[in-house]
Amino acid sequence: WFAYTGSIPPPPPAPAYQPIDLSPFANMDLWSTDSPRAKRWMLQKKPGDDVRALPTGEQDFAGIRFHIVDPARNERRAAVAVSHQQDFPTSVTVPVNAKAGSVYLLHTSSKPSSENVCGSVNLEYDDGTWSTHYIAMGKHLTYWWFSELKTPRSGIAWHGPNLVSDDVGLSWCALDNPHPDKTISAIRLQAPEDTGIYTVVGLTLADRSHYV
Repeated sequence: WFAYTGSIPPPPPAPAYQPIDLSPFANMDLWSTDSPRAKRWMLQKKPGDDVRALPTGEQDFAGIRFHIVDPARNERRAAVAVSHQQDFPTSVTVPVNAKAGSVYLLHTSSKPSSENVCGSVNLEYDDGTWSTHYIAMGKHLTYWWFSELKTPRSGIAWHGPNLVSDDVGLSWCALDNPHPDKTISAIRLQAPEDTGIYTVVGLTLADRSHYV
């Protein structure tokens, strides 16, 4: 048998996080209530079937800093939702103008109809090029009812009860930037090709790639 007697290098220091304020781009409430400026949470029809218990403001989920928009202070608009359903944007572009080693998402999706693709995230660089990351159910996120997900690059960021279910939640995932030397001019959130809804509640840049 063999016993390793050398030292194990310590993990790197925590990344420097830069949460992005999504309030100018948000179009969905965290509550399942009707509003003239925001869509009900995931178009749920049952009162209270939502994520209203999610804390807002600057939050630390799974060791990652996110900024959660307070719907009460932004005309009920707290999340960015994209879809090919009527009256949804099929994509939303969030200006960034910064370099990053990785991008962290706090997000969820309706259940995909095929191939588990829930949407995509495009990193658009200031030189006109881009990098596309497809978001897959079971890999990058999971459904928001009775959420279970654990991979080296994703997991459950927050969970809690609502008025209908004992356990709802949101996922986090890390997307490494393949070109950390380039400035990201914007991040474009793209709807899936079916009628699914891809919803982003938090978006954060980090100065290094995700540590596994």
